[in-house]
Amino acid sequence: MHKACMRMFWGFLITLIEIHFLVIDILPDPLGYALIAAGISSIIEDFPIGKKAYNIAVFLGVISIPGVFIQQIGGNGIVQSLTATGVYSLVLSLINLVLVFYIFQLLMEIARKRGEEELINRTSVFLRIYIVTMLVIQILQSFTLNMHGALLQGYIIVAVIISLVLQITFLAWIFRFRKYDLSDEAA
Repeated sequence: MHKACMRMFWGFLITLIEIHFLVIDILPDPLGYALIAAGISSIIEDFPIGKKAYNIAVFLGVISIPGVFIQQIGGNGIVQSLTATGVYSLVLSLINLVLVFYIFQLLMEIARKRGEEELINRTSVFLRIYIVTMLVIQILQSFTLNMHGALLQGYIIVAVIISLVLQITFLAWIFRFRKYDLSDEAA
């Protein structure tokens, strides 16, 4: 379990961080999705629910290849959501959200198999908070076309901070599950 969770952790961390040298992403998202898929594949036999997450991670790994050469939208680029790059980034974000949903399902199944009811409940609550908040941020992005000045800057700052906090918390959540070993399951 440790190795699987650490691969997923590093995979999601790589997809979160954007560092470009000239036009090439130093930490390419396809590598991150490959790590996520590798982590899931190592426990998929014990948790068949992870098959959907695995398939989505592989799919994202393939369709994120052009993203290695495209800087993701951020800052004032959030307004450019109707460009081809904006639509591509939106599609990747939404499919990534589906991946996160299935990762949460996998984590809850791990907790269920261990008999940890409190952890299942807390993971379920965080799942709802994460998905709803990220969807609201994605929906509100379409309204940024009509925002100007301080309102636009305020939205960007709040949206970036909230999504960053949620993504870091999600990483911590995956990191927390690394300590659960399948050999010492609760009866």
